[in-house]
Amino acid sequence: CVMNASKSNTTLWLCRLLCIFFLFVSFFFCFICVFFFFFSSRRRHTRYISVTGVQTCALPIWRIHAFRALAPESVPQTFAYATIGFGASPPAVVAIDTSTNTVITTIPVENSSAFSNLASTPDGTEVYVSGFLVTVIDTSTNKVIATIPTSFTTNVTITPDGTKAFATGGGIKVIDTATKVVTATINLTGSGSSAAVAFTPDGSIAYVATNFDSDGDHVSDSSNLIVINTLTNRVTRTIPIGIGTSFGLDVSPNGAKVYFANSISGIVVIDTATSTVIKTIPLGGAFDVTFTPDGATAYVSGNLLPTAIDTSTDTIITPISGVLSNTFGIAVSPDGSKVYTSGFGIVVVDTETNVFTTRIPIGSGWDVTFMPN
Repeated sequence: CVMNASKSNTTLWLCRLLCIFFLFVSFFFCFICVFFFFFSSRRRHTRYISVTGVQTCALPIWRIHAFRALAPESVPQTFAYATIGFGASPPAVVAIDTSTNTVITTIPVENSSAFSNLASTPDGTEVYVSGFLVTVIDTSTNKVIATIPTSFTTNVTITPDGTKAFATGGGIKVIDTATKVVTATINLTGSGSSAAVAFTPDGSIAYVATNFDSDGDHVSDSSNLIVINTLTNRVTRTIPIGIGTSFGLDVSPNGAKVYFANSISGIVVIDTATSTVIKTIPLGGAFDVTFTPDGATAYVSGNLLPTAIDTSTDTIITPISGVLSNTFGIAVSPDGSKVYTSGFGIVVVDTETNVFTTRIPIGSGWDVTFMPN
């Protein structure tokens, strides 16, 4: 073009236009190549970041932070607590990781007894232990954080809203869970000694199992179900159960029934609407009872094989074989998948199959409770 420039101005301008055109085409081709390389690299690294965990310069930083926010760092654990008394000096409480069915720590509780019972607050932050004093354990540290002066208590239960604890012994000691102070005593004159408490789902009524043993043979001459208005702390009704000793009872999740464990007659079923006994399920030697979260099944411990009950018909589903010792306290996990019952260790039962699956070695246990999810 330069050589022919002297011949014609038209040729010169044509040469210039051709040069500009080829420069533009070259620039455009380079841009397209870079564009496709960048985004194909970005797609490759983005697709496999969850597998390899590799960060590359092709992956924007904000996407890395978003991935970290969405990916859980750990799976929450569920814990249970159990008392060990016989042979332990002093008696103690053990914390159990229920995902592995293993003991993770032992907490000495100086003021507990071989027959201490447990209750967890609804938020799972504290466990109350009955005994010569009521002892409070902080579940975040697994340390004793308070002792509440009381007479000897056999059992302790927390209200559904977590504001009060009812401790049994002679009468009922009412404890403010915020201040850790006894605020009231409910006398049960003429009804015997209180043994266990269960609340309706709204917490307005407490059902108390009592035993009256006149001759000291450790078999109650008269076992009663006491009904208490928790707003006034007054007894509103007494329902006679009959001969036999009771250590446990529970209210169904819908509040319609009370299952009362009696050592002689078995499980006595009470209709809460009418406060009348509607059925007795023959399970002599029954010690404690608990419902699954959906209320469809109840599980019974005692001087018998742990037993599953269909609560729609109040009939026995099946005894659970393979358990070679008496069992005492009993509890169902928050998700309803397993039952823990104490005795010689903690017996674990799969609720889907109603089969004994394992035993957690803790020595001789008395009571057990799960932490809420």
